[in-house]
Amino acid sequence: MRGADLHCTNLMGADLQGANLIGVDFTNANLQTAKMIVKVT
Repeated sequence: MRGADLHCTNLMGADLQGANLIGVDFTNANLQTAKMIVKVT
């Protein structure tokens, strides 16, 4: 059971890492959008 619990914890850790990567992607997209707005203005 402990092994299963650790496995579930690892999956949750992977989900958190995935969420962090998505957050980074959104940040990069926002920076690119800001650069485009600056260029337009």
